[in-house]
Amino acid sequence: MTEHIYITLTIDAAEDFYHCSGNEELFALSKKTILSLMKMAEELHVQVMEPVVMTVSAHKRFKLAPALAFMEQNLFRPRPAKYTKPVEEIHLAAVKNPQEELILVARQINALIRQGYRYREIAVVTGAVEAYQSYMDPVFTKYEIPYFMDTTKEVLFHPFIECIRAALEIVDTNFSYEAVMRFLRCGFCDIAEYDLDRLDSYLVATGIRGKAAWSRRWGHMPRQKTLYDLEQLEKLREKNIWVS
Repeated sequence: MTEHIYITLTIDAAEDFYHCSGNEELFALSKKTILSLMKMAEELHVQVMEPVVMTVSAHKRFKLAPALAFMEQNLFRPRPAKYTKPVEEIHLAAVKNPQEELILVARQINALIRQGYRYREIAVVTGAVEAYQSYMDPVFTKYEIPYFMDTTKEVLFHPFIECIRAALEIVDTNFSYEAVMRFLRCGFCDIAEYDLDRLDSYLVATGIRGKAAWSRRWGHMPRQKTLYDLEQLEKLREKNIWVS
């Protein structure tokens, strides 16, 4: 067991850490996390030490960009102050659509590169990735800008994940028709779509189910014999048993 556990949270040092008036607060999520941890510690009789607050230091993030530092301290605050100095770090632009916005960004990136900046020092941040995603590749490719898009991707319906799930379902359901066809149609079995359609039709027509039926040679021929090549179907059966 460890003696101490340290948990880091993002919150303004001037905020009341232990009070949250609602979801509209800028740091509501951090405050709710703090309150939840405090309640948990109380229930488990765990001592909570005084918080370590990382205040502004000489190496602050916006040392060379005072306007950004001011905006961070005042944006979305109930009583924001007014910035009276000349602003050089913040620029506003109005364009017609997301595509033109990305073109403007791409041109600005290339201008920064010519000034000596590196691509790894530049980030494009947005709260609506979906609005720009379809334009990102063509625009950045045109302007020869290498990029990496840091987005969360849904893996549940990824073909490889589907293949794994279907393989486990084959075992769990004893080679049910649905599980077998899901597995074969994931695209990882090197079987042509035409052959899969014929196999699918044959399984429906004959009612073949279960590992025992898949483990022995197929000899049953449905009424419409001309639609099926039993020799080819037998090859698919052997291949599927080997894969599964």
